[in-house]
Amino acid sequence: MTFTLDNRFQDKESSLTQALRQIQQLNSRIQELEQHHQDYVRSQQNLISAIAEICISPIQEVQALRILIYRGEAACQQYLRSLLVKQCKSPPPISTRRSISTAVLMYNLCCCSICSSCSGVALSRSTKII
Repeated sequence: MTFTLDNRFQDKESSLTQALRQIQQLNSRIQELEQHHQDYVRSQQNLISAIAEICISPIQEVQALRILIYRGEAACQQYLRSLLVKQCKSPPPISTRRSISTAVLMYNLCCCSICSSCSGVALSRSTKII
């Protein structure tokens, strides 16, 4: 009788320990997902800020947002790079030019193998706009 009670107690204890371990694993996974989500939101906010800075016209901004929504972050970054290259080749009129910080951003992000206006700042393929 004592052996049976001890055995039942051990079974309950092991199932509780197992449940506790599973809860800890789930909590760990939840924290990981929350961190991933925060990183994603921050990335999207930075990309939207870049869209506002780089795009000269509202039409370009709408197009960039459409690309972001329907084709994703990488396609949007590619579109913004293409805008920067076009802006380096033929700068916009003074009335539509952005701040000096944007000009520096454009200078640093321009794909210099295509753009002849820059003095040779090379970018690797892994360089991100943000």
